[in-house]
Amino acid sequence: RLYVVDRANLVEIDIEAGKIVKKHPVPGARFINDVAFDAAGNAYISDSQQHVIYRFAGGKFEVWLKSDEIRSPNGVCVDNDKLLIGTIGEGAIKAVDLSDKKVTPIAGLGSGAVIDGLRVDGEGNYLVSDYNGRGFRGTPAGKKTKLLDTTVPGKFCADFEYIADKNLLIIPSLYDNRLMAYKLK
Repeated sequence: RLYVVDRANLVEIDIEAGKIVKKHPVPGARFINDVAFDAAGNAYISDSQQHVIYRFAGGKFEVWLKSDEIRSPNGVCVDNDKLLIGTIGEGAIKAVDLSDKKVTPIAGLGSGAVIDGLRVDGEGNYLVSDYNGRGFRGTPAGKKTKLLDTTVPGKFCADFEYIADKNLLIIPSLYDNRLMAYKLK
């Protein structure tokens, strides 16, 4: 199955059939944005307008974390025992311990950055996209290196996928129905 979010549901898709098989409505959702799964199969879903992370476990939703420490959560990614959260506005990456929900700041891209995509690169680093058109590699210590800047041609860098064994970053465009692929070095 493939799981995606629309603005009110966790959507379950049968990949082989190419069909939506179920929509799981997220109670109270206002603007859900991203989903990530932990090793146990629990889904963590960001709601950017409510400063909330929902968890979907055992077929039920719960407000897993609501905190001013994760204002306007957008991109999410699970890295071992931590949920990484990218925020809108403050442009920060926060790590939340899955067991005790302790929030730890990792890095920031600065005011105005909209952290949309987050992935681990298989080497202990994070790949991060700023919706405005920039892509970065960050270390757990907070050091960042710019990998991509498409702000001049006006290409947005929303959520993305990373294929680690090919060092390939794949970014869907939002407004012109195409994919951009970049080989990372």
